[in-house]
Amino acid sequence: MTMTPEQKALIALIQRSDDIGDGWRFVKMPQLFAAILRHEYTGLFEFDKEQSRVRLSADGRVVARYV
Repeated sequence: MTMTPEQKALIALIQRSDDIGDGWRFVKMPQLFAAILRHEYTGLFEFDKEQSRVRLSADGRVVARYV
C-alpha cells in the first residue's frame, strides 16, 4: 500500500492528540473529522461517528511506527 501525504499527516495528527482511553481520540473540528472519514476504508483508522472520535487500527499502529 502506498501512503498518501494526507494519510501520513492524519496519522501524525492522531498520534499528537490526547488519548482518551483505549487509543480513542476526540476530533473536535467537523472539517477535520470529514477529512479523516475520507480514509474510512483504508484499514488504518477506526471510527466512532456518534462521538466524533477516531483511533488507529492495528494496521495503523504498525504503519505509525515507520511514518
